[in-house]
Amino acid sequence: MCSPIAVVVSCALAACAACAACAKPEPFFSNDIGVAAIPIERGAHAGTFALRTTNTTQRNVPGIDPLEGGGENFRLVQRTYLEADDVYLQRSEMCGGFNYEVAGVVTAAPESTYQAVPPSEDERVTIGDDGAYGSTGHLQLWALQNLPEGTALPKERADAFEAPW
Repeated sequence: MCSPIAVVVSCALAACAACAACAKPEPFFSNDIGVAAIPIERGAHAGTFALRTTNTTQRNVPGIDPLEGGGENFRLVQRTYLEADDVYLQRSEMCGGFNYEVAGVVTAAPESTYQAVPPSEDERVTIGDDGAYGSTGHLQLWALQNLPEGTALPKERADAFEAPW
C-alpha cells in the first residue's frame, strides 16, 4: 500500500510530465520583419481569401548605386488542408498590386497586367505549431512577350535559369 506522501509525489510528477508534453512552443519571431507569428489550430488556415504580400527588390537606376525597392501584390488564394500530410495545398492568382517609388522612379502596371499573370497552381504551405510559415511552388512569371507557340514555362526555380529564360 502506498503512503499518502508517495501518492501525492507520484501524481505531481505525472502532472508535470503531462504539462511538458502539452506545452505549446514559443511563437516564431521573424527578425527580418520584426513580427511574432500567432499560432492557431492546425487546418484553420484553409479556405478562400485575399492575401497581401510584400516583395523586396533591388532597383538599378543609372548613375546611382543599387537601391532597395519593392511593392505589394494582392492575390486570391484557395487553400485546402491535407490532415494526413499536415500540409496545405494552395492555388493563387494575382488580382492587383503596386511598386514603391525608388529615387523618383516607379514602375507601374495596370490591373489587367497583374491579372494576366498565370495562376500559381501547385503551392504547398506548412504552418508549424509555433506559427512559422513555409511555402514552395509559388511562381510568378512577368513580362512574357512573343514566345513561340508551345514554349514550356518553368515549373521550378532552377528551370528559370535554363534557356530560353
